[in-house]
Amino acid sequence: MRGIMREATQEVITEAQKPVTRGGNMPVDTGNLRNTLASGLNGLFGAPADDSYVLTIAGMQPGDTAQFGWSSDYARARHYKPDSFGQGGGMWRDKAAKQWDTIVDRVAKRFSE
Repeated sequence: MRGIMREATQEVITEAQKPVTRGGNMPVDTGNLRNTLASGLNGLFGAPADDSYVLTIAGMQPGDTAQFGWSSDYARARHYKPDSFGQGGGMWRDKAAKQWDTIVDRVAKRFSE
């Protein structure tokens, strides 16, 4: 269970961080937005960094509450108002999170093979 949880979470974050130019929903110009990803467990957040979520995922146990978010000044506006900012994309967090069930099923199948 722990392995499935961790790998599925990794895949959701990877999907959320995927740039528009690679078929994802995150607009990437300079990489600043991607580099402000912060994460934490059970209410404790680490410092923002492009791959800081790896440590959070490694520490996850069943029953923990994991949180992930982008802290740049424009992250919220860019996430919710994609048409007014250009570059395509938007709603990257929500679109990735909606894939949770499918990703868990896919990861569980890999673990059972």
